[in-house]
Amino acid sequence: MLTQVDLVNQRLALRLRKINLYDLKTASDYQDIQLVNKSRFSRNLSFHLSRKDSSINIWHPNTQETENASPTITASIYSYAMLPLDKAIIELPGKAELTEILRVDDVDKGNFLIYTKEFEIRAIEKRGFAPNYKFVFYLVNPGKSGIKSLTFKDENLYLERGRLKWDNGILEGTGLFTEKTDGPKLGIWYVQYNFNESKLLKDTIQYFSKPIRSLPNNGFQSTLMRHSRLESFYIDFFVKADSGKRVIVTEQFFLLPAAIGASYTYNRFYGDILVLYMNEKSEIYNAHRLIKAQQTYNNLGEFSSYYLERKDSTLMFFYNDNHKNKNSGKFRHLVWHKHSELTMAIVNPHAVIKYPLVNYKTTEGILQVRDMRKLSPNEYLVYARKKKRSKIGILKIDY
Repeated sequence: MLTQVDLVNQRLALRLRKINLYDLKTASDYQDIQLVNKSRFSRNLSFHLSRKDSSINIWHPNTQETENASPTITASIYSYAMLPLDKAIIELPGKAELTEILRVDDVDKGNFLIYTKEFEIRAIEKRGFAPNYKFVFYLVNPGKSGIKSLTFKDENLYLERGRLKWDNGILEGTGLFTEKTDGPKLGIWYVQYNFNESKLLKDTIQYFSKPIRSLPNNGFQSTLMRHSRLESFYIDFFVKADSGKRVIVTEQFFLLPAAIGASYTYNRFYGDILVLYMNEKSEIYNAHRLIKAQQTYNNLGEFSSYYLERKDSTLMFFYNDNHKNKNSGKFRHLVWHKHSELTMAIVNPHAVIKYPLVNYKTTEGILQVRDMRKLSPNEYLVYARKKKRSKIGILKIDY
C-alpha cells in the first residue's frame, strides 16, 4: 500500500508468515524483506512476485525522472530464507510514458522475457476509432548487449492482453480480441515465435464459431451489459497440454458501483467460465461453458471466482455455487453466505461433470477458493471466512 503523494526514502516490504500444516498454528514470527529503499515511486507503480523451485522473483517498473526517459525494470531474486541472490536493471527502447510493462519472466540462462503494451501518438488528421497500440515481446540478457524483440499488432482489431508460454526459446501467446473497445469478445489471437532462430512460426486471428457464441449461459449478462453475452469475458489461463494441444480458460467479470448511505462500494459479479480447446493447428475444436454466477457486495471477495487444478487437458474447477441450483435449468445468483456450496466441476474436451462438496452450514463459513492450495492428491489447504472470523483447515476429497 503506497501513499497518495511522492515521497523520498519510501520502503516497501514483503511479509512472510509460515504455517505448520500438522496443527495449523503459526510456526514462526513475521519476517520482512525490504524491496525498495531510498527510492521515489507513485501509486501507479506495480510490484509483482512469483515463486520458483527454490527462489522468489520480484520485479517492478522504475519511475522516470524525465519526460523522454526509456522504460527500465528492476528484477530481484531472493531465496526462501529471504536472502538476496541476484538483481538486474533492464532498460528497454522507446519512451517510458508510452510503455506499459505487462509481464517479466526470468526464463533461462540469464534471459528475461518481457511483455509490453506500447502506445503511439498519432497526428490529429489520422486519429479515429482504431487501435493505437501494439504488443512487443522482448528477450533481454542484462549481462550482454543486444535485445531481440517481436512486435504483434492489428490495425483493425483491439487485441486484449493475453497469456504466455515459454519453452526452450519458443514463445507462445494468446488472448481475446474485439472490434470496438466496449464490444463483445469475437475470438482469439495466437502467435508462436522462435527467438533462437528469429522466426515467426504462427500468427493468426480466429473468430469464434456460431456454436461457441451460442453456448448455454446463466442469463445474468444480458441484464447488466448493453451488448453481448460474450462482452465481459477475460482470459485467465493458457494451458499447454501434454498432448501438444492447448486450453484457454476465460471468465466473465463485471464491476458495478453500489451506493451505501453517503459512501459507496462495489458489486462484483463473477460469471460463467468459458473453456476453449485448441488443436495442434491452433484451431478451436471444442468449447464448454461452465455455468455459475457469484455476486459480492463488498471488497472482501467472499465469492472469489474459482480455483483451478489440471492434468493434461482435464481441468478441475472449485467454486462457490448456490446450493439451490443443483442441475436445474433456472439459475440463481449466489448472493448470501447461507446459500453457498463448494462445488467441484471436472471438465475435459468431451464432458462437464459437477460434484457438490461442502456447504456453508457444515464449514461454518464460506471457503475462499482463490486461497486454496494443493497439499497432496485430493487434499487441499483452505481458508474460510464468516463475518469477521477467519479460519484455516484441510479439505479432503473422496470420489
